[in-house]
Amino acid sequence: MKVSIIIPVYNGEKYIQNCIDSVINQTYKNLEIIIVNDGSKDDTLSVLKKYKTDKRIKIINKENGGLSSARNTGLKYVSGKYLMFLDSDDYLSLDAIEKMISASSVNNSDITICDFLVEYDDKTEIKKGLELNQIDIKSALVSSPSACNKIYKINVFNVAFPLKKYYEDLGTIPIIISNCSKISYVDEALYHYIQRNGSIMHQETYNRKLEDIFFILDRIYNSTVKTKYPQELEYIYVKHLLHDASLRFLNFNNNDAKKSLNKIVKIMKKKYPNWKKNKYLNLMSKQELILTRLIYKKFFFIYKFYRKVKSS
Repeated sequence: MKVSIIIPVYNGEKYIQNCIDSVINQTYKNLEIIIVNDGSKDDTLSVLKKYKTDKRIKIINKENGGLSSARNTGLKYVSGKYLMFLDSDDYLSLDAIEKMISASSVNNSDITICDFLVEYDDKTEIKKGLELNQIDIKSALVSSPSACNKIYKINVFNVAFPLKKYYEDLGTIPIIISNCSKISYVDEALYHYIQRNGSIMHQETYNRKLEDIFFILDRIYNSTVKTKYPQELEYIYVKHLLHDASLRFLNFNNNDAKKSLNKIVKIMKKKYPNWKKNKYLNLMSKQELILTRLIYKKFFFIYKFYRKVKSS
């Protein structure tokens, strides 16, 4: 069974080789490796040309359009029965695909999920691919929405990534999952996620693209997730909007951030006024729940005071 791996890359000359090496040296050999060069301006293409002798590799060059555009382009070239995404600064354990395909084949699963090994400059930590002690669609929906720690049957991946938007995984993967029938899980950290400075989650100046969270959650709300899995969708709103997005906006004091915070509370009061009864809240820590309740009551100043005390 052929596995197609889509690797988008933009200005990745420093790390793309490690990424590709982790794929071509997999213990599972029946691979199609689709590398989409998204208009790189550095020497990325020169690095990619070193791999031209590997017949499994397809190099697609395109004008820069962002991560979603590169992934969507890669999807047009897929010929495998299974599909996987790999970001160009990350890499895989050498037996990752073999273990995930084995689990998928045994269980005839639409999606197979593994854990992450998150690698920081000074430490590593494991992030679970499934948050609950159960292997099913509901558990997958309330866990990480990353596109990259999963192998999909190609026929279930029928939703394109939203163009020129942040949170593209959040706006796509829950919809894909909601239309699946069966999930498999490999309880090992097979995907190595490199945490770099400068990401959207760690920016010191306000970026209007943070506001894409509203478009992304509307996209999920208007999909099959709402009708099939209402409790899980409510939790997605609590975790990714009321908690995560609010904390990002609270890093800034400008009017746009304040408007977004008020908009978040307004959305939650309108769509999910009873969110405190959601059965998945135990997935959040006590600190996260306290902060979430404070945000819902618009006690923004308390969080900022807490953060100031903690940092000092």
